[in-house]
Amino acid sequence: MQSIKVVFFLLLVFICGYYSLSDISDIPILFVCTIIVLLGSLWNIATLYDGRLSLSSSLIIYTIATQYGLVLPVVLFGEGVLYEYEYWAVEFIHSPYIIKAVWLANLGISSFELARSLCAVLYEFVDKDAGYECDKNLTNSMQKTAMILLLVVVAYFFVFLATGGLKLFGTYSEYMNSPATSNGIYAYILILFYVGTMYLFALPEKYLNYRREWLLWLFIVLIFAANGNRGEFLYALLACIGLRGVLGAKLSKQQILIIFFLLFFILPGIKHLRHAGIMNNLSSIVFNPFSAFVEMGIQLRCTVYVLEEMATNTFHYLYGASYYQPIINFLTPFSTHTTATAEFRGYFGGIGFNQVIESYLNFKEFGVFLYYFFIGFLISYKERRVTNRLQLILWGCITTILINATRNYFAFVIGQTIIVYFIYINVKRTARIK
Repeated sequence: MQSIKVVFFLLLVFICGYYSLSDISDIPILFVCTIIVLLGSLWNIATLYDGRLSLSSSLIIYTIATQYGLVLPVVLFGEGVLYEYEYWAVEFIHSPYIIKAVWLANLGISSFELARSLCAVLYEFVDKDAGYECDKNLTNSMQKTAMILLLVVVAYFFVFLATGGLKLFGTYSEYMNSPATSNGIYAYILILFYVGTMYLFALPEKYLNYRREWLLWLFIVLIFAANGNRGEFLYALLACIGLRGVLGAKLSKQQILIIFFLLFFILPGIKHLRHAGIMNNLSSIVFNPFSAFVEMGIQLRCTVYVLEEMATNTFHYLYGASYYQPIINFLTPFSTHTTATAEFRGYFGGIGFNQVIESYLNFKEFGVFLYYFFIGFLISYKERRVTNRLQLILWGCITTILINATRNYFAFVIGQTIIVYFIYINVKRTARIK
């Protein structure tokens, strides 16, 4: 079965790469191929780990949502699904470059699934009973790490709430422009929240009822959600579901219902109220079942915009700079340096980015293939072969960072990964000392 998948996705990679390079504007072929890539990826997600999600599954699910979440609803149901957006925000769907943008998305997703299928052929998935041991010392270290990290995040927000620098119930723009989020510390607060969440969810099942830690986590999520911010806690939550799947947990009916409720009710509600403020406009909630997917899929506009600007020579290829420059910046912290994507940040301020177009900016179509194949193989290999629970948490945290990067710039990935690794080393050392 896995060998058939390798051939299937390899064929898709060649087809998507060919059409992306040739710039053929054949919409029916594009639509059919996109549906095939989508169904093939869903098939891989459903069968690769016997009905369980995994870290790599979580990452590709979010990638699919960001690449297909807008275009497929528009094609299938018309532009009426975009009624919540101003025309200027979604006019990119009429650009001729939308065709190449979708071909690049197909290439990236096919490359990722090719890597996962190839990894499944080369490496067996270790039995969960053969590893992931978690003795009392390690459990205590994990619990205390989650507690300390979440306490730091709560204390950070509490200081700004107490001094008036942040509203508990405000608009999204007020939140993003507040002193709490517009300083250099906020990025580190987010990574502490991600790591604390991962260590909390990774506890052995009989220890998952630590009430203090869950209350801290829920308070932080409330701050995010009450200010119209969904992604900050969903990135970590999605990776945690994948981690629990690697540990052997299948999605229960209750979990599926919770996910359904989140996707079709809670997330659209937060989206609708993020500009008006939850306390100011509770009675006006309108649920659009496509809202969550369209909101994630609107990131495709970054691909379209960059392709348009590159056609006029406004931007030029980076030749790997956006991936190696963060390493140089970390090794030379006291020198004057900028990120390789600083020009793009200034040009497209406030609308994020995505890794399909960033990998394309570095090495064209080969860059898209290389990035997604490498990430897919690396995460799939680790979730298959790692038998140490603490190492699995480390890769769960890295997956969370990569999920965040799916609709952002890569520049922060190296620094946050190093922070995650140092926390891992400290937990490992603490557990050994005990």
